[in-house]
Amino acid sequence: MAMAMAMALWNVRSMLPNLILLHVTRENAAAFLSLTPPDFQPRLRQASAELIAIGAVQNNRPIGVVMAERRISTQSANLLSIFVTPACRRDHIGSHLMRVLEGELVKHGCGRLYVEFMASAKETSPFEVFFQSCGYAPSHPGIHLFRGTPQHLLESSWYVRCRQLPPRFSIATWSSTDTVERAAIRQGEGVWYPPLLSPFVEENAIDPELSLVLRDQNDLVGWLITERMGESALLYKTMFVKKQHQRMGRGLALFAEGIRRMMQIPDLTEALCFVEGTNKPMLQAMRRRIMGPDSQEHILRRTYKNIDSKS
Repeated sequence: MAMAMAMALWNVRSMLPNLILLHVTRENAAAFLSLTPPDFQPRLRQASAELIAIGAVQNNRPIGVVMAERRISTQSANLLSIFVTPACRRDHIGSHLMRVLEGELVKHGCGRLYVEFMASAKETSPFEVFFQSCGYAPSHPGIHLFRGTPQHLLESSWYVRCRQLPPRFSIATWSSTDTVERAAIRQGEGVWYPPLLSPFVEENAIDPELSLVLRDQNDLVGWLITERMGESALLYKTMFVKKQHQRMGRGLALFAEGIRRMMQIPDLTEALCFVEGTNKPMLQAMRRRIMGPDSQEHILRRTYKNIDSKS
């Protein structure tokens, strides 16, 4: 940490005793890894030109770190992580880190900083309060995450009814798709379905037997993509059916069949599901029909701040 102290760029002792804010580089990144989510630790070690990371040190001890990734093409940045040790969270260190980060991003040509954070659907998140205190716009909901056990569906009349499809429809595993069908899906991206719902995103991670496709005779008209999360949870990652089938309950039938197959595997006891905030019918179905009384709903909320006065 002696090297990190020598590289200090901002000395804020006038605000807090012995607090120093500094650039996190390859040379001092190891000292801040324990304050960084595991998914972002490799980026902190690599310290690419697009990454801006600021660390907080007090009495030679790392107590906080914030990191953002620049998007050169849009002259903006995305906040990746911010963390301050619990004992220091009442000292406004987080806001100091954000202020310095924003200043560094402006120096690199960024005019806006985007932020995403998970929050409970039932109460105001501390992140909401924190970012608004830092001058960010009120957040808006993005993706909803539902988490729960689907066992209650076995006794639901809705569940039984939804699984009934007209004879011309069939449901099969994702592994049943052939090269022609996959090529047609790839060509349809951005044409008849949004790129966000592509079944090919991180395809190597999907469960090919619990991921399903819906066919109308020989025409593939929808899919349900799943991914194992640990030993006991299944993530319902992406669901899509073609527009002409969306108001006929075909997506819910596909989802119900996915739940049925999941429940045949004893080790899978928890279901996770992402739903876009703009998909109002599916949100309503999840809340009223699919998720049980013990289920939880969290929301990925989004906000931003114009950090350059010229923006």
